[in-house]
Amino acid sequence: RILIPMPSKEAKKKMLLKHLSHHVYNLSETELEEILEATDRFSGADMKLICKEAVMGPVRKIIARKQSSSKSIQKLVKENPVTIDDFRASITSTKPSTCS
Repeated sequence: RILIPMPSKEAKKKMLLKHLSHHVYNLSETELEEILEATDRFSGADMKLICKEAVMGPVRKIIARKQSSSKSIQKLVKENPVTIDDFRASITSTKPSTCS
């Protein structure tokens, strides 16, 4: 077995910001801290997964109401940033892959 330690809080923050770098998001420092605290036992792969899920939150909302809008999906995505609520939902639905 090879033991790979969990990423530090600083490393997780860098991962989080890297995975969000190509997306529109609206997160304060306090909200970033909340995400980091809630992902205490999450691995690097887990962090990537919650970011992907959180980014899909606004997309799912846009698709659900697209029938009533004449704007393009790209424009709607820019107008609907990823928020702390998207991360809360993502974290709730994602279990850490680690045992301890």
